[in-house]
Amino acid sequence: MKFQLLACLCLFSSVLAAQDLQRAVLASGGGSYVVETPEATYYVSQTVGQKGVIGTIGQEGVRMRQGFQQPPLMIVSAPDDTVDLQARLYPNPVSYQLNVRFTNDLEGSVECFLYDTSGRQVMEQIYAANQEIQIDLSTLSSGLYVIHLVHKGSAFTSRIIKN
Repeated sequence: MKFQLLACLCLFSSVLAAQDLQRAVLASGGGSYVVETPEATYYVSQTVGQKGVIGTIGQEGVRMRQGFQQPPLMIVSAPDDTVDLQARLYPNPVSYQLNVRFTNDLEGSVECFLYDTSGRQVMEQIYAANQEIQIDLSTLSSGLYVIHLVHKGSAFTSRIIKN
């Protein structure tokens, strides 16, 4: 009877100790560790097949993560100080000339950047800030592009199709 009571007590205490909630990795090998130094406490984990440590280092509200594991979801909102630039693009799909009509009142200049699907910048041009500008795309090959227009800190971004 004493042996059974002792076994139940050991089992119960191990269940309570196993309820420590830390991020862990499910893998065929590896582990998670808490490393304490006089300056800070670090949480480190590593999986089989990964040559490096995973960790989070924080100081004065700034956190740095290293490695391949997905951290817990953290949503951080940043204030949006820019007023969006409003524009209408036509025709889309475009063959030769893209027309851009702005609904905002513009002064100065408008910068135009065009990117291909791999993110490579294929065009950069500055236009006088009129209510409508024409962009010559006749030299570009057919495909999908992203146009990014900037005017005094405001921006407009859209996808265009070149025939």
